[in-house]
Amino acid sequence: MKPKPVAQALIAALVAFGVITGACGGDGDGGPTPALEAYVQQVDGLVDQVAERAKELQEELSGRLPPSPSEQEQIDATRPFFSGFLAAMEDFLDNIGDVEPPPEVRSAHDDFAGAAQDFADEIGKIVDQLEEVASQAELETLLSSPAFNEAGEAVEQACLKVEKAAQDREIDVDLNCELE
Repeated sequence: MKPKPVAQALIAALVAFGVITGACGGDGDGGPTPALEAYVQQVDGLVDQVAERAKELQEELSGRLPPSPSEQEQIDATRPFFSGFLAAMEDFLDNIGDVEPPPEVRSAHDDFAGAAQDFADEIGKIVDQLEEVASQAELETLLSSPAFNEAGEAVEQACLKVEKAAQDREIDVDLNCELE
């Protein structure tokens, strides 16, 4: 398996869940409210959980592949990665639904949650279609689908919106929103 399609999917997925990775800033007057700081801490904890699971899945994927894997071994190793990542995303979405954002970031939060849901839906479609994939070319086509890429772009834009909302409220964040 060429690592590029899986790496791109992983990067997109991490961006989807890496929306709030910075530390809280401010020192009282004019700084973020306690509710906003608590919100950032909650979401940051959820992001950390997903990032850790994604790292574990990537390591498992690498561990499944022999030094010179066949095309079928590459495809077979990809399936549990995406299934596991979908489960991690579903857990994240369940938990983010329990987080109550303060009014000043409600819109950015809702856009982020919606984009993350759409991205999870696209990952779910990939998981469903992986059972039918019979070649490396089919795998690459699946992972480069316009819908998957558009969902990744929407997550990127939602990330930028959250970043701006946090920065406008004196939360020091470095979100690295752009997909590379």
